[in-house]
Amino acid sequence: MIYSPSFTIEKLTFRPSTKHPPPIPYKKIDRFYPKYDVCLNGPNDYSECIPANFPQCKSNEQLCYNRLNRRDKFYDDKVPHYFIDYKRVLCYPSDWAGWGGCSSCTPGRWCNEEQRCILDEGQYYCPSWAEAAKTREERAAQKGK
Repeated sequence: MIYSPSFTIEKLTFRPSTKHPPPIPYKKIDRFYPKYDVCLNGPNDYSECIPANFPQCKSNEQLCYNRLNRRDKFYDDKVPHYFIDYKRVLCYPSDWAGWGGCSSCTPGRWCNEEQRCILDEGQYYCPSWAEAAKTREERAAQKGK
């Protein structure tokens, strides 16, 4: 059993390889960015992720990375850096993609254009969020006609 302050997981299956496998391909629920993502590899060791430490999902599941904000490192615009904690990487049903998927950044929201998590989405402009809101408003207007 693996214990984390926020949840308990009875069983996780990890890839048996100790070598770094190729980058994880695009997933509909979440994405792994080897160039940008860092993992917690030990106490205060934020460094390159070891994909072999991520759980192996079933064929009808996909990984969700549930990135966490750091409290010791910030960008110039005061947005915190994020990291992946292996204990928080979980397999979610693939059909969750249609319901908004998982939370790539907890707390916060992923900004595609900047390839990073943004802690306070209400105080930050990300073009893809504005486009998504516009599309939702247009669909709602069409339903009203």
